[in-house]
Amino acid sequence: MDLKNKKVTFFDMDGTLVDSETLYFQTRKEVLAKYGFDYQKSENNKLLATGFEPTLRYLQQKTGDKVLGQKIFDEALALFNQRVKEGKLAVKPGAEKLLSFLQEKGIKSYITSSSDIEKINFNLSHNDLRQYFAGIVTGEDVKNNKPAPDIYLHALNVAKVDKNEAVIFEDAPNGVESGLNAGIDVVLVPDQVMSSEEMIKKVTVVKSLADAVPLFE
Repeated sequence: MDLKNKKVTFFDMDGTLVDSETLYFQTRKEVLAKYGFDYQKSENNKLLATGFEPTLRYLQQKTGDKVLGQKIFDEALALFNQRVKEGKLAVKPGAEKLLSFLQEKGIKSYITSSSDIEKINFNLSHNDLRQYFAGIVTGEDVKNNKPAPDIYLHALNVAKVDKNEAVIFEDAPNGVESGLNAGIDVVLVPDQVMSSEEMIKKVTVVKSLADAVPLFE
């Protein structure tokens, strides 16, 4: 994929820019165990790039108790936030290298995340990534979250560019599907789950964000 003529880049946050998916899994597993429930990686993988509402619903279904599910959700999120404050939310390899490169070339970058703005700002407040972004588009800004195309169609309007002038960086199948549904080129940086072979044929795959730099040169 040749990205030399792209004017804008859209970045998913969780799993793409920061290693939050690993931390979400660890904290949910820890809190669920406290209440006598097991939690597998395969369960967490189904919730990638979907936002908090599906996670809450899943925990309520898993426990069979809406009140307990809400309690576990709240405790797990509080534990996640505490770990972030302790410096345990790692920036993904190559993120700063790519973002700095794009900034120097005058290519604008936007965060396009299923998370809400409060969570995004909280995560960004504990690293140096915020300086690289011209704006943030969230799941709160649209009716339908990923894998629907809404968030990326809205991002095009925010950035005031045509879909052919943008490229998306995603790590999870739901995010990739969202970008493809919007008709925008997608670069996949696999994290927890690899997309299907059929989906991979439609995107460019790189091992880390740093490996995407040559695509713009």
